[in-house]
Amino acid sequence: MQGAIRGWDPEIRGPAAPSNPLFFGGQRVELFGGGTVSGKFIGYENWTLGVEAGLPVYQNLNGPQIMKNWQAGMQLKVKI
Repeated sequence: MQGAIRGWDPEIRGPAAPSNPLFFGGQRVELFGGGTVSGKFIGYENWTLGVEAGLPVYQNLNGPQIMKNWQAGMQLKVKI
């Protein structure tokens, strides 16, 4: 959705881009994929490793937003 930014957040002050209510928003569609690997395969049943990565497939930024190139994340879980 696109339109004028409405509302006010007392935690956003100063000359930053989000503090100007005259700026507009934009649209972004992102595609992500990932997987989870259990530690059972190597003898560590309480461990799990997860990875995820993605990138935008469509960006229509109308205003001072920063363009996104990609994003990745990783998690390591240990059950106690």
